[in-house]
Amino acid sequence: MLPSSRAGRALAVLLAGLALTACTSTTTPITGSGAPPSVAILAPSASPEGSQEPTASPAPTAVVTAGAELGPTNEPTDVPQATPDPTPFPNPTTRPTSAPAASCGTGEAGFAAADKGPRTLQFGGATIEFTGAGVALLDGSWNSDDVIPGGIGLTRNEIAVVVGPSAGIVLRAKDLTLLGTTAAASPWSKVTFNGGLADLGGPKTTLPWRFRQDGSLSIAAPDRIGDWAIAFLPIWEGACTSGDGVAYARIKVK
Repeated sequence: MLPSSRAGRALAVLLAGLALTACTSTTTPITGSGAPPSVAILAPSASPEGSQEPTASPAPTAVVTAGAELGPTNEPTDVPQATPDPTPFPNPTTRPTSAPAASCGTGEAGFAAADKGPRTLQFGGATIEFTGAGVALLDGSWNSDDVIPGGIGLTRNEIAVVVGPSAGIVLRAKDLTLLGTTAAASPWSKVTFNGGLADLGGPKTTLPWRFRQDGSLSIAAPDRIGDWAIAFLPIWEGACTSGDGVAYARIKVK
C-alpha cells in the first residue's frame, strides 16, 4: 500500500517546483510495504515553444498579465459536471484498503502481467489525461517509478467543467479505486505554456476532497467565481497493483 504521507509530500514537490533533469525510468524489486517511490514531477522547461529540452537550472514561475486569456479564439464548448455530488465538504474519511486478488502474480513476471493504471480519468463531464509515475504490486515484490514533467496533459484549449461555488465534482478511474489525491487550483489567467507543458502560476488554492463508497473521489470546486486550472496527484489501486501520477483539469465557477 502507499504511505499516507505520500500525497502531502508530492503536493509540496508540485507547488515548489524541481530543478529540471532528464526523464528516467527504473524497474527494481523491493521488499516491505510494496509502495512505489513518491511521484517526482519536473518543472516545465522555459525553452522556446515546441522545445522540451531540459536545463540544469530551476524554472522560474511564469506569470502572464492578468486577464490575458490563453488558448485559441474558438475554444471548445464547456461541459457541466456529469452528476452533482451533494455530500458536504470537507472530510477525507477512512481510506479504502484491500489485498491482492488470488489470481495476481508476484515478482517481475507478475508485474509484467499486471495492470499499470489508467490513461485517462473522468472528472465530472470531462475526460482528462492521466500520466502515471509509480506503480507497484500490492504484495510488495516489484515496482517501477518514472520521473515525469510538471504540466503534462493540460492544453491551451482545455474543456472546462462548469459548476457553482464549492460544488462537489466526482473524479473516477474506470475499473479502479482512487485511494486519495491532492488538488490545488490556480487562476487560468496565470497559466503559461512552454514546450507543450503547462506552468500553473499565481497563488494556489488547496481544494477539499473526500472518498466515495464507489471507489471514486469527490473534489470541491473553488468557492470563488472564476476560471481555474486544477492540478491533481491521484493515488489509484487495482486488483494487483497500486500507483500514482499526475492529472490536470479546468473548472469554470459561475
